Amino acid sequence: MPRLNASWFLRGAALLRFAAFFLGRSLLGGSDVARRALTPAMPLAIREVEFVTRLRGDGARTLFVAVISLLPGTLACGIRGDRVAVHSLAGDPAEPLRRLEDRIAPLFGQTLEPGS
Repeated sequence: MPRLNASWFLRGAALLRFAAFFLGRSLLGGSDVARRALTPAMPLAIREVEFVTRLRGDGARTLFVAVISLLPGTLACGIRGDRVAVHSLAGDPAEPLRRLEDRIAPLFGQTLEPGS
């Protein structure tokens, strides 16, 4: 009988945690856009920032960029190496992006240093 690989189990658990996070952020992102569309008087703090990701490897970075646009008020505009251009409607997106990195890293077996 084959034995379960502990690494696979930990990544499977990380995948379940990420799926819950992804669903929650998708709902928040959609409701934020709808609220802004229906309430034109809502204040906007539009900016574009360059975010340096701590994730390593094309797979982790590609998933990171793909999911950024589901965070409320953010859109990934491009990536070059470890630098991601992010358009934000509500100010500095650094903290939500760090939390997203922290969710993606375990899916790829990565441990990240604390963000700056």
